[in-house]
Amino acid sequence: MIIVVVLAALAWFDLLLAGFRAAAGRDGSIDKRAYFRGALARAAGFGLLLVGFNAAVVAALVVTSRAPDGVWLELLRAGEVCIWVFGTFATLTLAALAFWLSPNAESQLLASIIVLGPLTLARPLVIVGGLAFAAARSAEPRVWIAAAVAGITMLGAERLLGRSHATRWRQLVPPR
Repeated sequence: MIIVVVLAALAWFDLLLAGFRAAAGRDGSIDKRAYFRGALARAAGFGLLLVGFNAAVVAALVVTSRAPDGVWLELLRAGEVCIWVFGTFATLTLAALAFWLSPNAESQLLASIIVLGPLTLARPLVIVGGLAFAAARSAEPRVWIAAAVAGITMLGAERLLGRSHATRWRQLVPPR
């Protein structure tokens, strides 16, 4: 059960960051703290829904199987691989955020340019690579289905969150 909880937490954390990235970078001259809090709140709720959806897909794959115990064990093995891949990525991201939260402007810039930017670009590759590696180690087609659904939903999530911010940032600009 710990594997399930850790995977859910990693996915939710990733979606929180996706929500922040979707709202960020619009205009640096405006105080956006309330805007970012709203973006994180929306991402948190969306993340819970998405994690719940993926959990329901996995549950359906297990209960409709002829050998549910075997499928569950295969899914857990794949989940363990995913934890190593995604956990490493999340650790690197958290380390970068520690520099970004520094009061030193140069540290923030360094974290943004050298670490957070490339990690954002690497995110789709890490998701696809981690899920593909986990699925390839299993001969169970239901693991492949779960991996495909997880990949599609996680990669599509940032795009959906970004669409909601495409024009919302204009509300921040004071009328002239």
